[in-house]
Amino acid sequence: IGELLANNKGLFHLDLSSCRQGADAAMCLSEGLKQNSTLQTLVLNDNPLGEDGGRHLMHAISENTTLRNLGLQGCSFASATSTSTASFDFRNPDGSYRIDLTKHGERAIAHQLVNLGINAPGSWKSCRLNSKIIKFDPVNMDWPDKLPLDGILEVEYHMTLGPSKDSKVIDEEDLQILIHQVGNRRIADYEKIGLLRMFSASHYFQCKQVYRILQCFSIGAEERIQAAVLMFSRVVDSEHLELFFPPHSSHAKEQIKFQEALGFVRYFQANNPTGHYELNLAVQVDRMISHKLIEQAAMEGEKRTNLRNICYANKFEHGWTSRKDV
Repeated sequence: IGELLANNKGLFHLDLSSCRQGADAAMCLSEGLKQNSTLQTLVLNDNPLGEDGGRHLMHAISENTTLRNLGLQGCSFASATSTSTASFDFRNPDGSYRIDLTKHGERAIAHQLVNLGINAPGSWKSCRLNSKIIKFDPVNMDWPDKLPLDGILEVEYHMTLGPSKDSKVIDEEDLQILIHQVGNRRIADYEKIGLLRMFSASHYFQCKQVYRILQCFSIGAEERIQAAVLMFSRVVDSEHLELFFPPHSSHAKEQIKFQEALGFVRYFQANNPTGHYELNLAVQVDRMISHKLIEQAAMEGEKRTNLRNICYANKFEHGWTSRKDV
């Protein structure tokens, strides 16, 4: 279905409710959605998509320009330990891959790696097809459109570009889609957290936009604070963090709880992160800070040794260059 979506020009409504669509299926659908230019409604109600499947869907929606309605009522987004191909993380793709091109899930990974390689020249460090060394030249090979239908593709992939300093925030249309999904009164606040985690992974936000999202959670609920902490790592204007829970509003107590949850992190400024940090990687917020520090260092280039004296478990480390190292 994912491959058909990529080329179909006549389908406007697709309902796959209760079809046992898991994370791998969601990943294949996502690849088709990225290339589809006609589908307006996709209904995936009552499917066990999982966190990985949902994450890929949210990323696909950010690239699709025609989809207007997405049904996720009754879907399970529970994360679980799995060897599913959908566990592939397009945000941190560094690694060695051995891909069976006859398997739809693995083939979807190959498509994503090709597209990533096109946008980041030099990131494909080595490439073998059926044990034969080949040069990665997507233009002349017409990849991913003419990616071989079978065979074993082996890729050594390492990103050479860091994230942009001018991260583009979510547009109003996509924000409305997110608010519509998270604001569904039929799902519990804890389910909204999972949905928000998946969607936010593919977007950046302004603090005033996060304020609107937080209105979808019950006032005073612990999940509302958790949502604020989760969104902290995705805002581009952390200097306006007070907009999450405006101090002049009736949410002053929540602002205090939010600041307590962040701890010293609330003083962290992503645009000027110079300082000494002692981070507990088992704590979600501390881990977010470690990700931001590594992203900032990668963005400023290898010539500048911004990450100095890295000590992990009482041992000094060298060469941390991506979030996967954490």
